[in-house]
Amino acid sequence: MKYRSILILSLYTLSVFSGSLPSLAQAPQVEMSGSLTSAQNAFDQKQYAQSRDLLLKLAAQNPVPPGTYYLLAQNYLALEQKLQALNAVQQGLQGSSSIEEKMKLYLLKSQLATPKAEDLTKTVGLLLEVDPSSETLATFSALLETPQSEAYLEQLFAEARVQLQDALQQQNTLMQLQLLKRLDALQPAFDAIAQRRFRFLVEDLWERYPEAQVVRNYVVKAHLKNQSYEDLLAFYRRELQLFANQWTSAQRSQAFQHIADLHFKLGYLNFATRNYGIAVKQEPENLTALMRQGMADLAQQDLKAAQKAFQTVLQKDPLNSENRYLLALSYFYQGEKAAAEKIVQSTVDAPPAYLKDLLDLAQISKDAPPRLWETLSAAPDFLQHL
Repeated sequence: MKYRSILILSLYTLSVFSGSLPSLAQAPQVEMSGSLTSAQNAFDQKQYAQSRDLLLKLAAQNPVPPGTYYLLAQNYLALEQKLQALNAVQQGLQGSSSIEEKMKLYLLKSQLATPKAEDLTKTVGLLLEVDPSSETLATFSALLETPQSEAYLEQLFAEARVQLQDALQQQNTLMQLQLLKRLDALQPAFDAIAQRRFRFLVEDLWERYPEAQVVRNYVVKAHLKNQSYEDLLAFYRRELQLFANQWTSAQRSQAFQHIADLHFKLGYLNFATRNYGIAVKQEPENLTALMRQGMADLAQQDLKAAQKAFQTVLQKDPLNSENRYLLALSYFYQGEKAAAEKIVQSTVDAPPAYLKDLLDLAQISKDAPPRLWETLSAAPDFLQHL
């Protein structure tokens, strides 16, 4: 018997070193993981008492496997033991759970009792602590579907304002960027009203700290991403109203060009032409504004004015191939095919993708297509405002 025990121990030791069996240090972890899987299987099969008993054994160990208290609380709920479920949630929140698990525990707690101010603060703190995972976002979305959704949003916006303002006062651009990224990642959980409230919050902070380019760029980028061009137009107008007297002529020129770009994109061509004109007056070397003024004229069939703008750009920047092809278009539409083809043939670079079909069509018919402004404003860099 003695030799048999030695032999068994020797075989076990050999298997540990060869990797065929878990080591003694690994064995408890494997056992705990297996028990948690068994508890989950029992829960899925609606064997709630069996699942609960397995989880209570796990909860008595150190460390407690992640997910234990959340599943235990679910079992208690299934057994209609609300008080025990709430106790399991509290134990889970006091432990070293992951952010994802803590968020799920707070979601369960909100279903068991009205959240206290402390719960709201801690939940929002978790959301702003790190970049939210897809699981965290899903849990937050579920929280916003509970009767306490407004309380969670109020707390989130209040805490976001405090943290962003602190970052702005410290001129900590990294912290500003991190907070904005985390808040932006939560936006899919917001309804339209909550999204607007959040934009107003950020824009209000930008007005208080206009030198904060991180915040300004976030506002612009968000509007461009959402294609909320009317809102971005209002933002640019507000910016111009507040700070134009502090800017150089080049900065004012760029501001008017951006406003004109949005007018063009929205089809407000008269406004676009006027604001491009102001941009050029502020800074005659703003050739992008001048070229786009010609594009607005082209879209309105003011072909002579368009030709004049493009020719001026050509004189100052003869290698600008986009402008050269636009000038060729203005000739095509006036029926001056020879002049147009001469420009096309003398331009080395291929035409931009958004102009290619227009140029092919113009060689067949001198009539401009309807809604030309939509095609012209489809250039990839047309709203490259950052």
